[in-house]
Amino acid sequence: MIKQFLGDTRTGTMLLRCALALSCLAMTGCPHNVDVKLDETLPEVKTTTFTDAVADLGLMSEIYSDKKVRIMPKDILDNTGTSIATNAEVPRDITEMIKSTLNAVGGNVIFVPYDPAFMLNLYKVGFTDWGDKLVPTIVVSGGITEFDRGLETHGKNTDLSLDVDVKKINFGWEYSTLDKNSLASITLDFNVIDFLTNAGIPRVQAVNTIKVHKALAEDSLGFTIQGNTLGLKGTVKKIQGRHAAVRLLVQLSMIQLIGKYMALPYWKLLPDGKPDSLVLDKVSARFFDLDETRKVAKVQEYLAMYGYPVQINGSLDDSTQSALRDFRGKHPDASGNIDQATYLALFSNVPVSREALARRRAALAAATLQPGALQPAQAKAIPVAAPAPQTPAPPSKAPESSSLQFVALNTNQREYAIGDPLQVSFAVNAPMYVRLYNVSSTGEITQLLPGSGKSDQPVKAGQSYQLPSAGYSWDISGPAGTDKILAVGSADPFPRDIALVTRSGDFTKEAQERYNARAALAIRIR
Repeated sequence: MIKQFLGDTRTGTMLLRCALALSCLAMTGCPHNVDVKLDETLPEVKTTTFTDAVADLGLMSEIYSDKKVRIMPKDILDNTGTSIATNAEVPRDITEMIKSTLNAVGGNVIFVPYDPAFMLNLYKVGFTDWGDKLVPTIVVSGGITEFDRGLETHGKNTDLSLDVDVKKINFGWEYSTLDKNSLASITLDFNVIDFLTNAGIPRVQAVNTIKVHKALAEDSLGFTIQGNTLGLKGTVKKIQGRHAAVRLLVQLSMIQLIGKYMALPYWKLLPDGKPDSLVLDKVSARFFDLDETRKVAKVQEYLAMYGYPVQINGSLDDSTQSALRDFRGKHPDASGNIDQATYLALFSNVPVSREALARRRAALAAATLQPGALQPAQAKAIPVAAPAPQTPAPPSKAPESSSLQFVALNTNQREYAIGDPLQVSFAVNAPMYVRLYNVSSTGEITQLLPGSGKSDQPVKAGQSYQLPSAGYSWDISGPAGTDKILAVGSADPFPRDIALVTRSGDFTKEAQERYNARAALAIRIR
């Protein structure tokens, strides 16, 4: 019957051919047995263009400085509101990206998390003592400030079709293509705020934009026979990840912010990075604030990091001059003299490597002082006598030549901006041991003399000493506020682990009762 029907139908032969073609297609597999194979992949560690640069920044912070900076990020959100309107095409909250980036830096950069709910819970259970908790130096604020989806849109398409009749049988052919491209832009703004004053730090900011693309391509081909269509269609759509693009912006911005704040040549870590004028201005200002001995000592410190066999002694000796000549031959920007050009060339080209860090530490450990290296550059210090102790204590017996011991204490200035060099000078009226402390406005106590791991050493009467010594630099790192410099003198070595100052910047009761040679002054950091 089928054969008879097909033979009696004008289009029977053509329909039979179409049916056979469709049957061949169906024979590739039973529809009920359709299956798809999933591509099972292992989890991958997230790495980006700046992953290594972030880690190298931490190493750079150790190579160029001994000071630590504690950074706390605020909640960093999408300030444009488009994350909701576009169904999270950009992330709404990028705080965790900031946290993971800061924590990945390491070195002298310490990440301090900000979690108000956690802090409030600690308060509720009575655990409010700061103890060993760290107070941030600076706070990072900012967010996604721009997301322009349709900056540019380009598209083109081609449509071809053909209809023919052969022996009253209709044949059709259609072909079409579509290509569409669009460009979007995402911008992040970040600023650095001093934790204590809640004031922004001028010029320490980062504004970065990234372009992201989206493309769509579509091809279709169709055949029609007497109203029956057989067609093929292919579509591909590619989108650059918006969230991945934001992560790149976050990493780049954190590198810039930390580099600007700590005055590091961070641009060396970035593809096609260019020197930052803010950093170079800071470094130049510090160079001009040094006296001639300290300028030579700092140049020697840099030369040692390059591997030159020089000793940090503040003297322009033969080995230092030979190293400068060799350095000038390799770096045309350097003049070979102890000047700004050579200093900036040395600063900008230090190798970012563990070897350079080890050389710096070894050179500083072996640093020696010339006879005049400890003489203060400023006016003579004014003696400040401490009040007589209320309870006399025999352990701290004054020398026969004086019924009252005192320490004269002074600094090179009374008000500092962040990044300014701090110099402390002191003198004593009798041979004694001296301990020197800095207490920050946040209660952090730093022992300035003797240095970490060093034992008490006696100082001579009538001689003025300046700290830090040649080859070292103390640069104000914040936070803003009022710091205190305190000195305590003793005729005998201090007992082991004795506490002489408090977190509030006062002398302990034991220091007041045992030692009458005390001095204190306040400095303002803005």
